[in-house]
Amino acid sequence: MNTGLGLNSTKIGMLKAVGRGVNKRTPLMLEVQLSWRSLNENLNDLVNAELLTSLQADGGQTTYILTPKGERAVRAYEQLMSLMRFD
Repeated sequence: MNTGLGLNSTKIGMLKAVGRGVNKRTPLMLEVQLSWRSLNENLNDLVNAELLTSLQADGGQTTYILTPKGERAVRAYEQLMSLMRFD
């Protein structure tokens, strides 16, 4: 089944960063080393998939929050990666 989200290491990295509190656009862009355009495209994908939610502050700044669904996606990704390790 193809969800169309294209959940990849970049998006997982973004979810993990938001989970650690890197929840504004510019710090997130620097953390995951994406261009502004790529960051916004990925953020839109993650919000539309309900893995992140966005809150608009009075000053217009957007804050991103990891949803329970996003937390489950990160855990599932980490479990899958641990199964694929060859120690």
